[in-house]
Amino acid sequence: MRTLLLLCLPIALLFACSTAPRRAGQPAFKGMELYSVQDARGAWRFALLAGTNRVKDPAEIANAAVPVEEVKRRLALLAVGELVVWLHHGDQEVPAPIESDLLAFAAAHEVRLERVAWRR
Repeated sequence: MRTLLLLCLPIALLFACSTAPRRAGQPAFKGMELYSVQDARGAWRFALLAGTNRVKDPAEIANAAVPVEEVKRRLALLAVGELVVWLHHGDQEVPAPIESDLLAFAAAHEVRLERVAWRR
């Protein structure tokens, strides 16, 4: 019995100490902000930033912008019930298929993604 315990203990510790990303345990203090921008080639990129009481600088948004698949990975790690305010930055609107894909993805992961300042 002791031998079995000694063999199982390292395996249990390995699973307990896994470095796989986990969802946040609770929502961010001031929520999160999602910014949509187009890069110089016209590709859509998204910056997921912590909510604050200040206006984000365009350079800050551009530096944090990632492709849609990466922002989806980050959205999936937010706490259940997290509020993400989606702000559009620029003259062009996010294409409807990308918009609906992100909204559906967030809903499936129990993240509240709400658009504001949308010109439709």
